[in-house]
Order: sequence, then structure tokens, then C-alpha cells
Amino acid sequence: LHLTGDYWRISDLRVTTAQKGIIIDNGNHNLLHGLEVDTVGDEGVHFRDGSSYNTLESSRIHDTGKYQSGYGEGAYVGSDASSPYEHVVIGNVIRAVEFAGGITAEHIDIKEGADGTLVEGCTFQGAGISGDNSADSFVDVKGVNTVVRDGARLTPLLGFALACAALVAWTHRGNVRRMRASTRSRSAPSTRR
Repeated sequence: LHLTGDYWRISDLRVTTAQKGIIIDNGNHNLLHGLEVDTVGDEGVHFRDGSSYNTLESSRIHDTGKYQSGYGEGAYVGSDASSPYEHVVIGNVIRAVEFAGGITAEHIDIKEGADGTLVEGCTFQGAGISGDNSADSFVDVKGVNTVVRDGARLTPLLGFALACAALVAWTHRGNVRRMRASTRSRSAPSTRR
């Protein structure tokens, strides 16, 4: 699904078996609610090319990166500095999203041009993170004024504490609060043999 407009509400929709899940380009003030995005070649949801004040909430994302594991982010805010897109994206929100495993890159990747991103109440299952293309954390933050809060990690991921430390180190004028870690899993299969 490629959205380029403003003030759209996309709800109760499943996006599956596509190259990319949902891409918003130059779209502002859009609401993505109650979605399921799964079994996609690259990223699940991407706020790209100047897209600002968008919200992704109460949704479930899983099984991304089926084509390119290093580019299988669950949610992606902004664009890499080397891309041709407008890098400044402001005030995007990711709230109450279940990143339900099989996500081969970061569950959330917030790029350098992102400003004022809020991530809250999300759950993260580490099963599936590939390590390809530096994919090694639940949330990777390079933007400014980012707040990550009230999240929970559900399955083991080597380096979770390191990933949280990286959030603080990479985030300028941002903060990380009330993140809980647990080795208990609600639905992800055990990786032990």
C-alpha cells in the first residue's frame, strides 16, 4: 500500500505477501489503526519522504524481510542519509504495536532526519533478527527529540541492554523510560533445541 495523501485513516486491514508493507511518502496527519502487516519482502511500515504527524497504532507486524533480511524493519521512520528522499520527518507516533517475531531487521528504525518521534506501549519479540546490515536491536534511534517509553521485550535477544544503551547514546535530546525486559514469551516458539 503506497499512500501519498494527508488525513487518511487506514484501519482493520491486513497487508501480506508484498514487496513492502505500507509506505507513506509526503503524507501527513494519517492514522494507521488495527492493521496486520506480515510476510513482506522488506520493511513493514515506512514513514518516508517528509511524512510527518502520522500515527501507527494498535497493530501487529511480523515476518518481514523475506526478500532482503537486512532491510526487514518492522517500522521505519525517515530514510537513510544516502537515500534520495526528504530526510526530515516530524512528530510521528508508533503506539501499542506488537512486533510479533520474524522481523529480520530492527523492529523500529528511526533515522537521522526524524524529529519528535514517540514510541510507546509496544511489545517486541526478538526471534528472527538476522544481524544482517547491522540489524541487532529492537529499536535503533538516530533522530532527535525521540521518546521511547512503556515498552516490553518478550523474547530473549542477545544485546538487549546494549540496544537500550545505544538508544540513549544515539538520541539527541531524547529519552528512554519504563522499558521492561522479560525472558518469558507469550507466543514465539523457543529457539532452544
